[in-house]
Amino acid sequence: MAMQGKIVERNGKLCVHHAFTENEQPFRQNMFWRILERRREHGGMRVPEVGDIVRYDGSGQWSGRGSVSTGDGSTQGEIERVPVPPPKVPRGRQVRWYQGQWEKLTARGWVPAGEGKPATDPAPIRGRGRKTKAQLASEIDDYLAK
Repeated sequence: MAMQGKIVERNGKLCVHHAFTENEQPFRQNMFWRILERRREHGGMRVPEVGDIVRYDGSGQWSGRGSVSTGDGSTQGEIERVPVPPPKVPRGRQVRWYQGQWEKLTARGWVPAGEGKPATDPAPIRGRGRKTKAQLASEIDDYLAK
């Protein structure tokens, strides 16, 4: 299977993004190669743009709707290694990382379980919306200090 990527904008530059999940540990590697040149497809009016899927042809050449060049094939891309969070499962349910995915143990055996949300997503605030006495006292002190 040929390596595929997606054209994205990163730090103000167009790049080809390719991601793959590690088999042994719950991590995903995001690889980014800066696009040096974009070319129209034969007879076409359109050059590749953000969101287009491209396939690696070798020697730094990627093709799809047109083509892009990321160097001569020896150009190293930027690598970003991020954890793949485990999915939320009911208490007592076993999960494991196996061959590049999270699995949970059910009565049928180990089945794919999906992924959890990244830690950067804020958790929803639960409760009745009431403030504690300490919060109220702090707000009153801040207001009186003005």
